Amino acid sequence: LKIEMAVDSEDLQRGLMHRTSIAPYDGMLFDFEDEIRVKMWMKNTLIPLDMVFFDETKKIVHFHKNAVPHSLDIIPCPVPARYVLELDAGDIDRLGLKLGDAFEYKESE
Repeated sequence: LKIEMAVDSEDLQRGLMHRTSIAPYDGMLFDFEDEIRVKMWMKNTLIPLDMVFFDETKKIVHFHKNAVPHSLDIIPCPVPARYVLELDAGDIDRLGLKLGDAFEYKESE
């Protein structure tokens, strides 16, 4: 996967808003630094997304598939999460992700 990091409060608020496309297997990782009751939405987001929620051990605790562009509906994680990975809609199924799967990442040089 080719993932951008949301590194500051502006990135965390903006996410993938206003983008007209995202390639399969590309995305953005949000690190909230602590486990919290994460709530996402699709305001100003032009493309459908899959969202993967991870706990502090980087294990998947929840999914939201095919989030609707421009929707103001809140997308909550029912359990505390530290990370959220936004992906192109369909990537959860293409990758065969399951609850309990874990991730690791390396920063590119």
